[in-house]
Amino acid sequence: MADIKTQFDPILRNLIKSKKRIAVIPIGSIEQHGPHLPISTDSDIVSKVAEKLSDKNGYLLLPTITYGISFEHAPFFNLSIKESTLRTILIDLCTSLLENNIKTIFIINGHHGNLKSIKNIDLKIMKILKNKVKVFPLSYWHFMNRDFDHAGFVETSLMLAISKNVKMKLAKKD
Repeated sequence: MADIKTQFDPILRNLIKSKKRIAVIPIGSIEQHGPHLPISTDSDIVSKVAEKLSDKNGYLLLPTITYGISFEHAPFFNLSIKESTLRTILIDLCTSLLENNIKTIFIINGHHGNLKSIKNIDLKIMKILKNKVKVFPLSYWHFMNRDFDHAGFVETSLMLAISKNVKMKLAKKD
């Protein structure tokens, strides 16, 4: 379909009527990723994954929720929200999407700290919305043949592939 941020109301309403009624909500985080990766790494990666998924399948791409649960990174820099806040935002967005006749939603997670907030959110939303919507919470790294790492080989490689904002000269071993 298209990135919702670039759409205009009448066009968007027509797209929803005529295309697949499937939306993608990417969620990331703002936190330290070592000296070589930007604090937006998790949000940047999940945004690109969600964009590719949406473009390939004609899904409606929502803007990335860039704030996640990163309190575990203190005293390093992070901007965090509570687990309950993220859950509430996701429930509200799914409710709003249903009101716009979108009944299938993929929540694509890009940050390990968000896992607890999205666990069983599909069941909670189905209960709240009386089974009128299907929600699929996923973490992109579960579909990779490599172990998840934080600011290591995998995230650095992904960022090198999608961003010019990697400072390899500042990278440190381990």
